[in-house]
Amino acid sequence: MKLYKYRPLNKNTLCALANNYFYFTRLPKLNDPFDSKLNLSISKDKNIIKKWIIKMSKENLTKDQIDANIEEIVNKGDDIFNSEFLTINDKISILSFSKLNSDIVIWSHYADSYKGICLEFETVKVKNSQCLLIEPNQIKTNNAYIKDGFLPVYKVIYKNTMPKKYDFMLGKDNKLVRFVLAKHKNWIYEQEYRSYLWEDIINTQKIKYRIECLTGIIFGYKSSIEDRKLVLSIIQSNYLNIGSRIKYYLTKPVAGKYAINIFEVTKNVLL
Repeated sequence: MKLYKYRPLNKNTLCALANNYFYFTRLPKLNDPFDSKLNLSISKDKNIIKKWIIKMSKENLTKDQIDANIEEIVNKGDDIFNSEFLTINDKISILSFSKLNSDIVIWSHYADSYKGICLEFETVKVKNSQCLLIEPNQIKTNNAYIKDGFLPVYKVIYKNTMPKKYDFMLGKDNKLVRFVLAKHKNWIYEQEYRSYLWEDIINTQKIKYRIECLTGIIFGYKSSIEDRKLVLSIIQSNYLNIGSRIKYYLTKPVAGKYAINIFEVTKNVLL
């Protein structure tokens, strides 16, 4: 499966391309404040609250301290975790792609109005998951596939309503995935796929991909010759010279339509 990453041609993009890494974005930095918004609740059962307090506490609490915490949680209800929501969000980072390479709105929003590029990545199927090839042993996890260099990507689900509430005290972290992969239906035009990682299993937001994972570069028709030269130089030195194969493409507006065509081109055409 082909996935696409739209990017403006700036220093960050060129650096990521030169060093073949993906940059994972923390949830609070996303452009949609409702994206991955957690809809959480807490139990009203004092015995469950007590067990949760003891489990989560980093120090030995006295009975009086535990009882005081229980009363505070019961009295304030869900409001007590407003700040905790932000903390949880900040511990999850995501990497986004699109299934589309010719959407005129995405090109305008994410590729600097056709002055940028769109990177084409090839996934591989591992069991029932589509995965991107990454350098092995970058991520601290017990998942053998990720450890060996297979990063799963998941299809985003678009709905008009948020996922059902998640019980903060009774639930398991893997149940939070339904929030990370949920967006409002208004965003369906993006046809997004994404990968997500927890802060405690990565030391950096930069995850290196294997060079064979990148299979093509689509240049916006407004990209400058100078920018194209920079990209082509990076690709020649960091990819082609060590055996990778990458195709070049160029966008072109379709006369009389709200659309673009994408043509495979040679290096000389771009210059």
